[in-house]
Parts: sequence; C-alpha cells; structure tokens
Amino acid sequence: MKYYVDTADLATVKEAFNYFPLNGVTMNPTIAMMDLKGKNIDFFEHAKEVRSLIGEEREFHIQVVGEQASEMIKDGERLSQEISGNLFVKIPACSEGYKAMRTLTEKGIQVTATAIIDLNQAMMSAASGAKYVAPYVNRISNIASDGDKVLKNIVTALQLSEYDTRVVGASFKNALQVEKSAIAGAYGAALGYDVLKACGDHLLTEKSIKQFTLDWEATFGEGSLIYNL
Repeated sequence: MKYYVDTADLATVKEAFNYFPLNGVTMNPTIAMMDLKGKNIDFFEHAKEVRSLIGEEREFHIQVVGEQASEMIKDGERLSQEISGNLFVKIPACSEGYKAMRTLTEKGIQVTATAIIDLNQAMMSAASGAKYVAPYVNRISNIASDGDKVLKNIVTALQLSEYDTRVVGASFKNALQVEKSAIAGAYGAALGYDVLKACGDHLLTEKSIKQFTLDWEATFGEGSLIYNL
C-alpha cells in the first residue's frame, strides 16, 4: 500500500513526511481552500514549496479547477509548466473530464482521475489514459451505497482489463476504511493527516510502550536507555 497525505499545508507536509513512509501529496480545490484561504498566498509559489519539501521523485497530485474540457486542459498544461518533478494532474471523472484526460495524456502529462463514485467512471477513466483512479470511498457510503465494495470491484475490474491503471482510494474518514481498501488490493490511499495518523498509531501500542519504559526503569534506573547504560 502506498500512502499519500491529502493537504496543502506546509507544516503538515513537513510533519507527515518526517514520520510516515509517504509516496506523495494530493490536493484539490477544497483542500486548498481549507488550508490556504485568507493567507494571501501565491498558489504556484506555494505548490513549488511543497515540491521542494517532498523532492522531485515523489508524486504530487494537483486537481484542475475548470469545468469544461478546454479549461481542464489549460489548467493541466499550466500545472505541468509550473510544477517540476513527478506531477499528476487530477481530473474529475465526467464527460468533459474524459476528453481532457485523453488530450493531456497524449501530451505526455500524467493524469489521476478523481471524484469517482462508481465502477463505470473508473473504467472510462482508465480507457481515457488515467494512470490512477481515485474512488471516493466515504462519500460513496454516504449516499446509501457501499464505498468499500465499489473500490474492491474497481480493483477487480482493472485486474481483468487491459489497462495499466491503479486504484488510489480517497475520501477516507477512518482507519477501518483504509484497512478494507488494502485488503481489496488498492495500490494506495490518499489520506487526511488525522486518518493517516490513525492508521499508523494505536492507543494500545502507546500503552505498551509506556509500560515497557516503566518496567525498564524499575530495573535499570530512571532515565536509563540501552545507549546510556
């Protein structure tokens, strides 16, 4: 499983990459709004700072804003011009989006299909050249469907297809959803930092660590560690 942190906040990027084995950063217009609104920040300069923090090889997925294919293509081309390294342009899975995906792919720009709600959208995106498809797991479940099952079915369908497209689940709200996506065979998961931490830490593990420390210090003295014996 490859892990991506879903954020536009530089401090979160720094902390997340310091602690966790991340494959890259993902962001969309809503995340940009939540993390950057009111800060008088130049978007491209900010995105370049993210790139400098994560390096050129790690994946950076940035979503277009335009609703028409022509606008999406222009957004994608501008992103490709401004942001160096391993960039993926995120395109919503819709009629205008499939047109944009095909054009950008033909231009050599890597594409991630996003906002996917059902299997047909994922397959259409794969046929349009998307390298990754991102089903919105929790959002699917919120509309009286089964997000976990949809993701699993997308993984299965792509494995049976001729497409070299991978599944990166998105819109996770808890660690259990991420666990189910891993079992289903998803290539990766794009996670908010709170969910990423929930996947990597556990209350009982923290409790065990505290007890190990107490037991060790009871034997070898307070403040003692292996290196300072």
